[in-house]
Amino acid sequence: MRTHWLHNRRLTVVFITSLCGPVAGHADDHDRPHDRALFGLQMFAVHTHGFRPEYRRLGIDGTLLDERIRGRLRGAGLPLANESEVLSDPRGALLRLSLKIVSAVYLDTHYYDVSLQVIQSQPLPQGGRAAVPRTIWARHIDGHTSELQLKHVSERVMALIDGFIAAYRQQNPAP
Repeated sequence: MRTHWLHNRRLTVVFITSLCGPVAGHADDHDRPHDRALFGLQMFAVHTHGFRPEYRRLGIDGTLLDERIRGRLRGAGLPLANESEVLSDPRGALLRLSLKIVSAVYLDTHYYDVSLQVIQSQPLPQGGRAAVPRTIWARHIDGHTSELQLKHVSERVMALIDGFIAAYRQQNPAP
């Protein structure tokens, strides 16, 4: 009985995956009021998190993706700096990209979760020199795909970066 249930579950997941196309997912990239939090930011540090070496075997090279992200930001005219500089400057922010992949190998399905956050150092309400990091803007995508199509997740990441650039430019038009 248990084997029959597991077999039906696999068929259901495979069927749903085939209906959704090669890279199915959800993105919460619609316009939000907190885009205004990007106003006045003048420099960014990029921090990619969660790009494990084994993802390279799946077609996602964290180093290459990091370079593409930095190139896209520079091409859009966003100045880049190191993390300590941006967290000590009220006009700076950390752009943090996180990736998680969970593989269901027996189903040939990989579930992914990508989040992009803009983190800015904010002074504590009590005053003084102490500050805490605070997320002021965020976007997220998640979904699932087969191993052969997993390399396309990198393109979804770049679309997330493009959405950030568009939101930033809406608040800070280029001169």
